[in-house]
Amino acid sequence: MTWEALHLPLVLLLFASGSWAQVEENEVVWAVQQQVVSVKCPSTPPAGEYENKIWCKETKPGYCLKLVTSTRPQVMAQNPPHFIWDNPSAGFFIVIVTEITKKSSGTYWCGIDRGPKESIYILKNISLVVTSIFWAALL
Repeated sequence: MTWEALHLPLVLLLFASGSWAQVEENEVVWAVQQQVVSVKCPSTPPAGEYENKIWCKETKPGYCLKLVTSTRPQVMAQNPPHFIWDNPSAGFFIVIVTEITKKSSGTYWCGIDRGPKESIYILKNISLVVTSIFWAALL
């Protein structure tokens, strides 16, 4: 039996409740292959100069491969299939991922890029779970 079939009741329960599994700044996001996913990442309005926002995929504990980084507010940062839209005064930024595949599954960080030494201030951890079953159609 496939992973999707074993976990379908849990997925249906999550959708029926209208909520996602979320604990503080950790979030589980379910996605379907070939669909688009957006993630809302927290951010505090800047007191000084703009802080670059980042979306990266964890490669091993404590290490993350940078996928896209914003460099200016209210300008779409692009490294297809990864995009960031940041409006600092809103208190959050949006990450959009297109072309979702099974390989997209994994742990991601959204955060603030702290410079050339590649240090990242993590704002949120996201576990992306990709399935080939379009379970939302079953509701």
